[in-house]
Amino acid sequence: MKVAQAGIRILRKSKIGTRIAIFLMLSITAIILETIAVSSFFSRRIAKSDIYDYVTSAQKQAVTSIELQMDELIMLSIRLRTSRELYSAVSANTQDEEDKRRRVQSVMESILSWSNQTVIGGISLVSSSGNVYFCLQDGVKLAPPPQEMLERIEKTSFYVCGDMLKDQFGNSYIPVGLACKAFYTNRNLGALILYLKEKSLLEIYENMLPDMGYSFILNYDMKSLSLSDEKRFSEAAEKVKLIASSEEVFAGVELINQEESVLAIHKLSQRMHAIGFRFLIASVVPYKKIFSVEEQIETTLIFLGIVMAATAMLTALTLAKRLTAPFRKLATKLKELSFGKLDLIGDPKDEIWELENSYNDMVVRINDLMEKNIQEKENERQMEFIALQAQINPHFLYNTLDAVGWIARLKHQDEIEMLVMELSKFFRLSLHKGDHLITIDDEAQLAKSFIAIEQLRNPGKFDFEFFIDDDLRDILVPKIILQPVVENALKHGLYQKRSKGRLNIRIYRTEDDIFMEVTDDGAGFDKNKLENKEKETASRNGYGLKNVDERLRLEYGSSYGLEIESELGVGTKVVLKLRIREEEKKL
Repeated sequence: MKVAQAGIRILRKSKIGTRIAIFLMLSITAIILETIAVSSFFSRRIAKSDIYDYVTSAQKQAVTSIELQMDELIMLSIRLRTSRELYSAVSANTQDEEDKRRRVQSVMESILSWSNQTVIGGISLVSSSGNVYFCLQDGVKLAPPPQEMLERIEKTSFYVCGDMLKDQFGNSYIPVGLACKAFYTNRNLGALILYLKEKSLLEIYENMLPDMGYSFILNYDMKSLSLSDEKRFSEAAEKVKLIASSEEVFAGVELINQEESVLAIHKLSQRMHAIGFRFLIASVVPYKKIFSVEEQIETTLIFLGIVMAATAMLTALTLAKRLTAPFRKLATKLKELSFGKLDLIGDPKDEIWELENSYNDMVVRINDLMEKNIQEKENERQMEFIALQAQINPHFLYNTLDAVGWIARLKHQDEIEMLVMELSKFFRLSLHKGDHLITIDDEAQLAKSFIAIEQLRNPGKFDFEFFIDDDLRDILVPKIILQPVVENALKHGLYQKRSKGRLNIRIYRTEDDIFMEVTDDGAGFDKNKLENKEKETASRNGYGLKNVDERLRLEYGSSYGLEIESELGVGTKVVLKLRIREEEKKL
């Protein structure tokens, strides 16, 4: 009591900021300690209640996997027992025993190839006459089946499991035998032995309880099916034997090797039991393994608590300083008041609130402006195409041009026919049903039609060469981007040249970028006058280079568009840079 009163007196002498900081630190520390205690209590409680469900669920999955392997053995034995070729080969009367052995082995290899060879390592057949025929993988050699196992097989019509075998490479196999009787005549040809790979079983139960406990598979007569776990099995053998005699499925706490552990047992299904696969899987999880995880959780919680406490202290000091700032300001104003300085404190609203409110208003305005700008660009582009299409009645124009072309053909006016047909093709491609995008092949054809018309109008004025990568022909691009560049090259380049000129057009790709390159050896121009020339071109045809550049940048981004190189009296090269769309990369 006296200590508490002394503490209160000390706090009363402290500043308000110190009091607030101490209160916040004590409150947050208490919450952290309480959280750690509650988390530790419930984590232990949950671990105890859920470990049984976890182990049982893992065993069910393991039993399912084991039964799938047994089904693989059953299917292989059925194939062997119903094989006419196998019975013919074994029953064949021949003096050449080596030839008979090769025939039997060939039939067994053919049947074995249909099975999962990660589970089944081979087959052997012991005929009623005592001959042993082997079919094993990769040069493996195994000892013949022991007489004791053959006698057991002869006495039953079910599957019989023998003792573990090892090949010359140290790999272990579990022999599973069955009487080999003719499916159609019931004639006994001997004993059929299938070799189950121990490794396939190990992969099932060794991964059941990683870093927590151990498991093993055994017969109901308590013989382990895995040589690698005999030591561990011997530690729990008596408990497992006692419980397995009366329980199909079991999970509980047992004292194993002087240590409390969770012991779980799960037998194979009655279906497997009925045909001779009398197996069970047992799992042991020591309590110390279970709670070692809990100890790690507790250590982590303590570490987080320390970090959170340190953070709480810094936060408390910062908050206390900020909360007491208005009081300090008021105290300063009161002192100044005593000297006759009369200043207002100002708007009672917090400055941070005002800044946040202003920032939110600014972000909203910027977003509105960006949306309006994008919408205006899109509207401008749509109106551009609508204005172009509105200038022409497509059906009337197509029908008229086709009629003129046929009249020219009837009159044997080849040049007129070609001119009209190319013009019809040009307009069909340029309008293209109002679509915004067309294929590169159509865009190239549009440019070719324009060039053909220009060659008829100006015969012998220029030659041209056109190259397209074949894998680019079906890529979609914005409509009418190449023709304006070609038109610009002819009107302001080659037509300004006295002698015959040349026009080269190449369309190729580099990774995901597409390049359309238009080169002429015409008059060229001064780069400083490019802007004025662009204005003139745009006013004449509505699709000047600047217009094309803006459309490409709007479509693909600021890093795409036109690049122009020109030298007065030498020529001009214009490169259009585009990008393959994500959806077209998957095609």
